[in-house]
Amino acid sequence: MNTNRTQPEPVMNASYLSGLLITLVMAGVAMLSGLGVVQWDTTQQSLINAFVTALINVLIVVATMWYRARPKVTPLANPRDDTGAPLVRVDGRDPVVKS
Repeated sequence: MNTNRTQPEPVMNASYLSGLLITLVMAGVAMLSGLGVVQWDTTQQSLINAFVTALINVLIVVATMWYRARPKVTPLANPRDDTGAPLVRVDGRDPVVKS
């Protein structure tokens, strides 16, 4: 994990944003139903929450791809640091991931 926060972390930021939006929607649905603004039973609330959760996750994935998050993340096949120097394992083994 990046502790000094000098590098962008678009994947982590996307997951934080997704969690925040889903939590807000779930709380909003529960509040509207609890206050009697809408007459939804627990099954309807669950269906709304599931749909909105899936929708937000798809939108976050699309936004992350549009933002081009992949180049901003260290690749596993050829990891390098900020200066472009190859990262090496402490145990000296080959860092290349074999599939």
